[in-house]
Amino acid sequence: MDGDSLGLLVQSGRVNVERVLVCLDVTAAVVQEAVQKNVDTILTFHPLIFRPLSTIRSDDRVGGCVEMAIREGIAIVSAHTNVDAHPRGTNAVFARRMGWSVSSLLVADAKHEGHGMGIVCKIPPTPLASIIETVRSVCGSPVRWSHGKTDMIETVAIVCGSGSSFVGDAQKAAADVFITADVRYHTFLGAEGRIAIIDPGHFEMEQFVPHAMRDIVLHDVLEGRSNVDVLVTEISTNPIRYR
Repeated sequence: MDGDSLGLLVQSGRVNVERVLVCLDVTAAVVQEAVQKNVDTILTFHPLIFRPLSTIRSDDRVGGCVEMAIREGIAIVSAHTNVDAHPRGTNAVFARRMGWSVSSLLVADAKHEGHGMGIVCKIPPTPLASIIETVRSVCGSPVRWSHGKTDMIETVAIVCGSGSSFVGDAQKAAADVFITADVRYHTFLGAEGRIAIIDPGHFEMEQFVPHAMRDIVLHDVLEGRSNVDVLVTEISTNPIRYR
C-alpha cells in the first residue's frame, strides 16, 4: 500500500544472504537472537524504519536496533502490506487457524490478480458467541466485541492488524461480523446494529504471520532451493500484558 516501508531497510554491507530470521517486529532481543544464531538477514513483517530518522541513537528502540544490526553485519528487510495482500499471507493464515476457507477478497488489488487487502469467508450459520469464543481461543487473548444486525453469522470479513478503515468495505460485502484490531470506541459505536465487530488485538491476530512469511519465502522465493536457511524467531515481541 502507498506509504508503506518495504524492502531493504538496513544493508550492513551485506550482499549475499545465507541465513534468515523471520520476525513480526525487530527488537533488541530479536537482533541479539540473530547474532546468536549466526543470521545475516532479518526479515521483518512490521518495518523497523517507517519514518525518516533524523538521528540514530542507541537509547532509542529503532536507532539502537539499526546500530546493533550494522555493527553485527546483519541486514534488515521488511515485507508488510504485500504479505497482508498475499493469497497465503496474513489474513489467509488467520482464517485457516479459525477453520475457515477464503471465499473472496475484501478489496481486490487491480494490478495483481488474486491479491488484495482483507478477505471474506462464507461459513455455516454460527452463533456470534461461538465465533467470539473461537477467536479468543485462537488468539489467546481477551477480545472486545459489539453486536451487529444478527447474532447468527454466515459471512465474515477479516483484516488482521489495524483494519478499522475497512469497516465500510466489510459492510459493502454484506458481512455479518468484521474481525480486525485496534478498533476505536467511535468505530464500535458507529457500527453497532449494522455489523458486529470482534477485536482480539493487533499482535494477537498477526502472531502467526512469521510462519506464513517463512513458507512464502521457501516456496515462492527460494522455490525449494536449500542454499538459504530460513528460521522463525522464538521471541514474542508483544509489549502488551493482560491481568
